[in-house]
Amino acid sequence: MWSSKDLALVIVLAVIGFIYTLIVFQIGFLITGIPGSNYLFLIGQAIWITLTFLLFKGKRWRLTLAITIFGLLTMPTSAMGAPYNILPRIPLILNALQSDIIMNTIYIHFKKIKLNWLIMLFVLEHFLVDSLFRLLMYPFFYSLEYASLFIGILTMMLPVIIIESILGGLIAYKIYLRIIKSSKLEFFDK
Repeated sequence: MWSSKDLALVIVLAVIGFIYTLIVFQIGFLITGIPGSNYLFLIGQAIWITLTFLLFKGKRWRLTLAITIFGLLTMPTSAMGAPYNILPRIPLILNALQSDIIMNTIYIHFKKIKLNWLIMLFVLEHFLVDSLFRLLMYPFFYSLEYASLFIGILTMMLPVIIIESILGGLIAYKIYLRIIKSSKLEFFDK
């Protein structure tokens, strides 16, 4: 059953991701007007996603709910596609669902052994699958010119996506260890 602490943490983490998106993540597109240029600032998203995953410690559906709320909060921005358009947010929500199912299933096995390896696998899988979903779905949501431009930029940004997602995951893991170490709250000890 969901506790009020879980729900509060879901909402707080979704708002933190939204604030990062407002302040930093959407700057690439706003300055250049090139779709996909937001991926230059992916490291903050990687830190946010990984920290969200780690703080729930394998509990199902919390990650999906946090990312869904985040996707709905970003509706007025151009960070995930055209503003006020729900269709480009569908890949985000589908990716959150599959990441939640797969990674929370194997979390128990990695928790005792090597959690940092799971984190690198999680964040890399999350952003690569997100890119794949966008590549597959954007031609249905946008004009072919926009979709082909986005696909070209995304293909060129693939090394940046891989490097920034792994670095963001490792930074988030270090932040998580500090939170656990310095936290006096029983919520994080469970």
